[in-house]
Amino acid sequence: MYQSLMLSCQRRYCCLMLCVFYVFSFGQVLSAGGTNQAQPTVTATKKKALLAVFGVASRSTRHTWPQVKKMIVAPLQADYDVDLYVFNNQLDNVATLDGYPVQKSGRDLFDGVDSVTYHEMSQSQIDIELAQKYPRHTLLPGLYRLPKPRFFSWSQKHQDRNYRTAHNAMRQFYAEQTVSDYLSQTTSQYDLVVAITADLYPLLALDMDQIHAYLAQDESVILLSPQNNSGAKYNKKLREFTNGYYVGSQNSVAKVMGTLKAAPFNNIDPRLYLSYENALGLTIRYHCLLPIDVDLYFAKMRNSGICTYTGQCVLGKGCRNGLVSHVYGNLDLKKQALVKTELSALKLNMPSLSFENVPWFLGSFFGHQYWLQNLCNLLF
Repeated sequence: MYQSLMLSCQRRYCCLMLCVFYVFSFGQVLSAGGTNQAQPTVTATKKKALLAVFGVASRSTRHTWPQVKKMIVAPLQADYDVDLYVFNNQLDNVATLDGYPVQKSGRDLFDGVDSVTYHEMSQSQIDIELAQKYPRHTLLPGLYRLPKPRFFSWSQKHQDRNYRTAHNAMRQFYAEQTVSDYLSQTTSQYDLVVAITADLYPLLALDMDQIHAYLAQDESVILLSPQNNSGAKYNKKLREFTNGYYVGSQNSVAKVMGTLKAAPFNNIDPRLYLSYENALGLTIRYHCLLPIDVDLYFAKMRNSGICTYTGQCVLGKGCRNGLVSHVYGNLDLKKQALVKTELSALKLNMPSLSFENVPWFLGSFFGHQYWLQNLCNLLF
């Protein structure tokens, strides 16, 4: 009797333990969402960046785009998903450029980026729109209006040359404004925007650490090349900023490229000389942007495949470290060596003779006389 009672208790105890085990196990399954349910995986999404290429793509993009991919696209793709926007001023009213036949440009030229928005307008159509809004004598006030020389008056030839310079500047303003409109109207939101003129040949890869450090300071920061940033030659009241190569937030790049619609020239004396670089400075001031010079160095590529660059003795003698000190002096030695390596692989032409290039004794004797610079340009 006693043994049967003990067996009955043991069986009941075992059944109780089994029930507790099953209940506990079932609770664990429920808390885990089921033993066969796949656990969700969290994947970090990249930020988005836009590269905008604008201007006369048919001039030299076949030479510059491989370099742009190397120096701009590749560094961006390490941290960003990169979209590309292209605005091409397609030449249709000239047969040759820089002594060589004009090349047709198209969407297929821009490889290496998956998402491409390609926008093209003929130069003749751009000229029609500019003529309607800005007739010859009502261009942006003072744009390339040269002061009267001391000893001779302008001939019609010089007046026409001056107008052509202003007209080309207006075409560039138009291209930049088109990019600005795209940035303002697109539904895409970009964490970083890089904009570069189609015929610029970057000499250094984007320094992403430098860029991120500066852009983290303020939303209004706009990063520029230091190559032409200086005091104005003729209008001493205005500072010049290098145009054609910009890095910043979507909002700041849209503002700096929106000169035509911003029109920050209403209070400028139209009798004063105004260069493109001056106009950019006015736009920056109008929008209260914070301009910072960074290592955005470039050469300008011609249709002939020959580059122009800042400084007569970039690869020659007489300049500190072989580079023009006021242009490249802020680069560390490693980056200076990279610039010289890139330039040495290019066909380079010497800049036309201007006052900065005349022999030192002429400059010292005559001083900074405007007529001497124009005399040199006439003779050489």
